[in-house]
Amino acid sequence: MGYNGKPSTPSNAIWRYNLETNTWQISHSEKATMDHRGLLVLDGKLLTIGGMAENQ
Repeated sequence: MGYNGKPSTPSNAIWRYNLETNTWQISHSEKATMDHRGLLVLDGKLLTIGGMAENQ
């Protein structure tokens, strides 16, 4: 539930900031999610912590 009292909608957009060009880059995942709680680097890969899908 959003702060405005309405259900939130997940997104499949992945926003990344490129430090070399000072620009945002957007890619997309197969599954739309929201409400992530953290990001870890493990063995050179980024892992998203937490999150919810639609209607959770």
